[in-house]
Amino acid sequence: MNFFDRVSRAIQVKLNDLTIEADDPEKLLEQLLIDMQENLVILRQEVARATAERMRSKREYNSNLQEANKWNQRAQLASSKGDETLAQEALARQKSYQDSADLIEQQLQYATAIVEKLRQGLSFVEEKVSEAKSKKNLFIARSRFLKSFEKMAENISILDRVFAQQFLEQLEEILSIEDQLETALPELKNNSEAEK
Repeated sequence: MNFFDRVSRAIQVKLNDLTIEADDPEKLLEQLLIDMQENLVILRQEVARATAERMRSKREYNSNLQEANKWNQRAQLASSKGDETLAQEALARQKSYQDSADLIEQQLQYATAIVEKLRQGLSFVEEKVSEAKSKKNLFIARSRFLKSFEKMAENISILDRVFAQQFLEQLEEILSIEDQLETALPELKNNSEAEK
């Protein structure tokens, strides 16, 4: 169906937008759901329009069939009264209405098949929209977790740099104290030997 192709293309375009513009996946997902909802509304309208057209065709079919039956009865009545001219005229009208009814019946079968396909398509799209809605919250939660995790990793990286800097400062302090001890140790030894 042409309509399903349009819906499919619109969804594909939106999915491409999602992969290209993944800056804010929550916003893009929300927009995709809005677009899917809009397409669902359009599809429902198409189903309603096709159903109404089918019902109109059904009424027209029934009306033509009733007229054909009515003119057939008139032809039989005229024939039973011996008025062949009137019977022929009534049969011509009966045939005209019957031909119209037959043509409309074919259109009605086609319209019924279209309505059925549209309803199946509608059911499929409704299912996909429902599935997308339920997965949306899961996706958003996962996206937020990943953002939070990235922020934590960034903070840990900053802390690692701070701790590394503090460690280097403490190491320098220890080395400075060791240097002072090394220079002071011979003096202490000399002082201790001098006191003996």
